[in-house]
Amino acid sequence: MESGLFCDDWTGKEELQLLEAIDEYGYGNWAPISTQVGKTLEECQDHYNNCYMFNPHPVLPAIPLRPEVCRVVKSDSHARGESESNDPVPVYYPGTEISGFMPRRGDFAVEPDNGAESIVANLSPDSDDDDMLMKAFNLASIKIYCSRLKQRAARKSLVREYGLLDIKKQIAIDKTRLTKSQLRLKMVARPFMRFMSPQSAAKFLISHYMEDELHQQIKKLKCYRENGITTLKGADLYEKLLTRRRQQECEQRECVRGVRSEETFLYQVLQHGSMKIKKPAVKESKPLDITFSAGVELLEEDEKELCSSTRIQPMPYLQYKKTVLAEYEKHSRLTLAECRKLLKIDVNKTRKIFNLFVSRGWIVHIS
Repeated sequence: MESGLFCDDWTGKEELQLLEAIDEYGYGNWAPISTQVGKTLEECQDHYNNCYMFNPHPVLPAIPLRPEVCRVVKSDSHARGESESNDPVPVYYPGTEISGFMPRRGDFAVEPDNGAESIVANLSPDSDDDDMLMKAFNLASIKIYCSRLKQRAARKSLVREYGLLDIKKQIAIDKTRLTKSQLRLKMVARPFMRFMSPQSAAKFLISHYMEDELHQQIKKLKCYRENGITTLKGADLYEKLLTRRRQQECEQRECVRGVRSEETFLYQVLQHGSMKIKKPAVKESKPLDITFSAGVELLEEDEKELCSSTRIQPMPYLQYKKTVLAEYEKHSRLTLAECRKLLKIDVNKTRKIFNLFVSRGWIVHIS
């Protein structure tokens, strides 16, 4: 422990003291850290940044693994579908963790910070007791893992407390209750809401909404003053006349649009020589990219194509599949009309899902 581990100026004991001090006081609080280690502030900061933070090569010693542990880790990686190459980890788009919430389990299909277990996955519990450095390293890794578990639990409780599990419902509520400026304020204030309780966050947003309303009222009063209006009665008359003018402008635009459509219709009749005019083709929606969506690994190829073409996420599709198959198993029969009543989604999407189940032999079609 008295010899230098990474450099001659720092012994192994001082390295452990530095790591324990940073774990206790936090990164950046170099004054109490240097006092506990017994080095100057600049020495502690430069050594930690150069050896631990910004060093492109790993400086910590490799942990020896027994052959049976290597086989277990390798088989577990294959079971999770992880490749041995150094390809970048696929990025999960925002909202996949929330959309993967399973109410019956009360948990998420994809955990926040899903790779936290990799810190302790390769620890060897049978290390030599005399090797104090390896023992301290194992303890530090367990502490880091525990802190990441606390952050995971805090994120879950945040989602539950603020009622963010149903994204569509939350978006619909925001659209009906809030104006565009208030929605913009809520998006800006969202990073700060994680540090507040639900009640404090609601008061914080309401105060900003009131401030935004005051700004809008002041802007409207300035508009009245620019138009020479000095009384509330005159302001009411101005608003009525302004509304009437806008209605008249809309009616004029509709009339012009109608006249132009009539001219287009007559021109097409003269061109084609009949009253049968072809309807414009309906533009098909763009297929949905579900490559990194939660639950995509549970689907077959034809199911992936169905979800992509109908723009249905894999997790809702799996729920529809479970509901339909359970209903079919219960009654031993199921029609397309009954399937539509059961799912309560777009009729075209229901028909495509029903046809896929029939083609796969999961249900028998009864007309």
